Amino acid sequence: MTLSKKKSRPITVDGESYRFQISTSKLDENHNFFLNLTVLRDVANGKAMQVKGLVTRNFWLDISDSENYEIDNYPVIRPSHVATIVRKAIAGGWDSSPNGNALVLATTNDDVFKSGT
Repeated sequence: MTLSKKKSRPITVDGESYRFQISTSKLDENHNFFLNLTVLRDVANGKAMQVKGLVTRNFWLDISDSENYEIDNYPVIRPSHVATIVRKAIAGGWDSSPNGNALVLATTNDDVFKSGT
Protein backbone atom coordinates (compact mmCIF):
# COMPACT_ATOMS: atom_id res chain seq x y z
CA MET A 1 0.00 0.00 0.00
CA THR A 2 1.22 3.51 -0.75
CA LEU A 3 -0.05 6.97 0.07
CA SER A 4 0.06 9.79 -2.45
CA LYS A 5 2.63 12.41 -1.49
CA LYS A 6 0.20 15.10 -2.65
CA LYS A 7 -2.67 13.90 -0.45
CA SER A 8 -0.72 12.79 2.62
CA ARG A 9 1.44 14.54 5.19
CA PRO A 10 4.84 13.51 6.51
CA ILE A 11 5.43 13.01 10.21
CA THR A 12 8.41 11.81 12.22
CA VAL A 13 7.71 9.79 15.36
CA ASP A 14 10.65 8.81 17.56
CA GLY A 15 13.09 9.17 14.66
CA GLU A 16 11.05 7.11 12.16
CA SER A 17 9.42 8.70 9.10
CA TYR A 18 5.74 8.06 8.38
CA ARG A 19 3.06 9.52 6.13
CA PHE A 20 -0.57 9.95 7.13
CA GLN A 21 -3.78 10.74 5.31
CA ILE A 22 -7.17 11.67 6.70
CA SER A 23 -10.43 11.21 4.85
CA THR A 24 -14.07 11.24 5.86
CA SER A 25 -17.03 8.99 5.22
CA LYS A 26 -20.41 10.18 4.02
CA LEU A 27 -22.74 11.72 6.57
CA ASP A 28 -24.64 9.22 8.67
CA GLU A 29 -28.25 9.62 9.84
CA ASN A 30 -27.10 11.76 12.81
CA HIS A 31 -25.04 14.08 10.57
CA ASN A 32 -21.74 12.66 11.79
CA PHE A 33 -18.68 11.94 9.67
CA PHE A 34 -16.36 9.07 10.44
CA LEU A 35 -12.72 10.14 10.21
CA ASN A 36 -10.50 7.62 8.43
CA LEU A 37 -6.84 7.92 9.38
CA THR A 38 -4.26 5.88 7.48
CA VAL A 39 -0.63 5.82 8.63
CA LEU A 40 2.18 4.24 6.64
CA ARG A 41 5.89 4.03 7.34
CA ASP A 42 7.69 6.16 4.78
CA VAL A 43 9.71 3.25 3.37
CA ALA A 44 8.91 0.95 0.48
CA ASN A 45 6.39 -1.80 1.24
CA GLY A 46 5.61 -0.77 4.79
CA LYS A 47 2.53 -2.17 6.50
CA ALA A 48 -0.27 0.37 6.94
CA MET A 49 -2.33 1.14 10.01
CA GLN A 50 -5.96 2.16 9.55
CA VAL A 51 -7.56 3.93 12.49
CA LYS A 52 -11.33 3.50 12.81
CA GLY A 53 -13.86 4.90 15.27
CA LEU A 54 -13.14 8.63 15.20
CA VAL A 55 -16.20 10.82 14.60
CA THR A 56 -16.70 14.50 13.82
CA ARG A 57 -19.55 16.74 12.72
CA ASN A 58 -19.81 19.46 10.09
CA PHE A 59 -19.83 22.79 11.90
CA TRP A 60 -21.71 24.48 9.05
CA LEU A 61 -24.61 22.04 9.28
CA ASP A 62 -25.01 22.91 12.97
CA ILE A 63 -24.45 26.68 12.83
CA SER A 64 -28.18 27.45 12.92
CA ASP A 65 -28.43 25.59 16.23
CA SER A 66 -25.62 27.50 17.92
CA GLU A 67 -27.23 27.25 21.37
CA ASN A 68 -26.36 23.54 21.42
CA TYR A 69 -22.81 24.00 20.08
CA GLU A 70 -20.27 21.82 21.88
CA ILE A 71 -16.63 22.06 20.81
CA ASP A 72 -16.11 18.34 21.58
CA ASN A 73 -18.39 17.47 18.63
CA TYR A 74 -15.89 18.98 16.15
CA PRO A 75 -12.49 17.41 16.86
CA VAL A 76 -9.51 18.16 14.65
CA ILE A 77 -6.74 15.60 14.20
CA ARG A 78 -3.39 17.29 14.84
CA PRO A 79 0.04 15.80 14.16
CA SER A 80 0.44 15.31 17.92
CA HIS A 81 -2.64 13.06 17.87
CA VAL A 82 -1.18 11.03 14.99
CA ALA A 83 2.13 10.66 16.85
CA THR A 84 0.31 9.46 19.98
CA ILE A 85 -1.68 6.92 17.93
CA VAL A 86 1.51 5.63 16.27
CA ARG A 87 3.24 5.24 19.65
CA LYS A 88 0.25 3.37 21.10
CA ALA A 89 0.11 1.06 18.07
CA ILE A 90 3.83 0.29 18.31
CA ALA A 91 3.49 -0.37 22.05
CA GLY A 92 0.62 -2.72 21.17
CA GLY A 93 2.77 -4.70 18.73
CA TRP A 94 2.35 -2.95 15.36
CA ASP A 95 5.33 -3.71 13.14
CA SER A 96 5.21 -1.23 10.30
CA SER A 97 8.09 -2.62 8.27
CA PRO A 98 6.97 -5.91 6.64
CA ASN A 99 4.45 -6.47 3.88
CA GLY A 100 1.10 -7.81 4.94
CA ASN A 101 -2.39 -6.82 5.88
CA ALA A 102 -2.96 -3.43 7.42
CA LEU A 103 -3.45 -3.15 11.15
CA VAL A 104 -6.96 -1.89 11.91
CA LEU A 105 -6.83 0.07 15.15
CA ALA A 106 -10.21 0.64 16.76
CA THR A 107 -10.37 3.71 18.98
CA THR A 108 -12.76 6.45 20.10
CA ASN A 109 -12.74 10.23 20.26
CA ASP A 110 -12.27 10.06 24.04
CA ASP A 111 -9.15 7.89 23.65
CA VAL A 112 -7.53 10.27 21.16
CA PHE A 113 -8.77 13.79 21.85
CA LYS A 114 -9.10 13.72 25.62
CA SER A 115 -5.70 12.19 26.33
CA GLY A 116 -4.10 15.58 26.92
CA THR A 117 -2.36 15.99 23.56
